[in-house]
Amino acid sequence: MLQVSSLSTLFPRNQENYLQELWPIVKGALKEVGVACKLNLVKGSMTVSTTRKTRDPYIIIKANQLTELLSRSVPAPQAMKILNDDIGCDIIEIASIIRSKEKFVRRRERLLGPDLSTLKAIEIVTGCYTLVQGNTITAMGSWKGLFQLREVVEDCIMNVKRPLHHIKELVIERELAKNPALADKKAQENTRLDSYIAKRRRL
Repeated sequence: MLQVSSLSTLFPRNQENYLQELWPIVKGALKEVGVACKLNLVKGSMTVSTTRKTRDPYIIIKANQLTELLSRSVPAPQAMKILNDDIGCDIIEIASIIRSKEKFVRRRERLLGPDLSTLKAIEIVTGCYTLVQGNTITAMGSWKGLFQLREVVEDCIMNVKRPLHHIKELVIERELAKNPALADKKAQENTRLDSYIAKRRRL
């Protein structure tokens, strides 16, 4: 007897028409990986289930992440990339990080930047797709990129470090990764600096 695993995700009512239009595309993409799916407009839910053709046991988790991304208004072509092995997603509840509503709004604006310029720069240096909606941030990318992105977001909201400082550090890190000789030189400079600081402290 086949044991079926199913997972469901609720979606906002204002997305009914959009999901109905793209559902054949979603259904086709999931069918290719051996997963069945159902759109229930009455309950406002999307359900994914394993089938006899399911080969990868983790794909049901990936399929559920796909429906969750769609429910959060991530465009379908972008959301379906989650089915790739090297792509992950992260949903950051930024409102829960800080209690003050006024500070939260101000720091979220700092994260976005003028005309979303800071957010676009963060996307470039982390390699992650990032969607800011109200109190949450939805991100997609490599696991390393998602870790970097979460650090930038949390440090900004908690006022630990401004996004621009993180961006500069990540740009330098990327350039050093391209040039091992430059990375060795930088490491030697840091070692000499640490040694100098240690000597000054002993004086």
